[in-house]
Amino acid sequence: MKRLLILMLALVLALSLVACGSGETTTAPTASSDTAETSQTTTGANSSGADLTTVEGFLTAFGLTEGDLKCANYTRLDKTTYTIDEGADYGKIKEVGAYVSKALTDDEVRAWLKQVISKLNSLSDDGKIDNVFQPGSALTADYIIEKSNGYLYQGSGYYNYNGKKVSVQICVYPNQLDSDDPNDAMLAGTLKLEWY
Repeated sequence: MKRLLILMLALVLALSLVACGSGETTTAPTASSDTAETSQTTTGANSSGADLTTVEGFLTAFGLTEGDLKCANYTRLDKTTYTIDEGADYGKIKEVGAYVSKALTDDEVRAWLKQVISKLNSLSDDGKIDNVFQPGSALTADYIIEKSNGYLYQGSGYYNYNGKKVSVQICVYPNQLDSDDPNDAMLAGTLKLEWY
């Protein structure tokens, strides 16, 4: 009897390993919207069903589109950072970068920051991004510009979206943009978003 029980247990374990290795996403039973979660696999899927190993999937997961991140002299969006570990987040995109073919003026940097922050504010459950460096206040384009040194514009915060807390970091590098060749475009800035 014990041997039969051990064999059955081994079979169940083997089948569960095969299911995990298939790369499919499974959804837990939905008791309520607060408790429903989608298990992550090596495909980088999350509760939105988006594939976080692609730029399009990354944007979709956070309610964004490519158009939301376009700036002056925009060339393309690209993936810039990964979590390089062997865990569930392996290969998952953590941030995207916008590439431009010409340098951005101060006015263009300001306009881009306002564009991105305005979009994130519209997604936030309470209409704002909480500023990490100034607790109790919202992250704004003006705050980022005031705190910049001319070579790097950077701001960080948190906002709630679809029942989850999202960490956001915005970096803009206006002085690195000096190429007129779209194929040799320079990184204008990065938007890093992570579930917190």
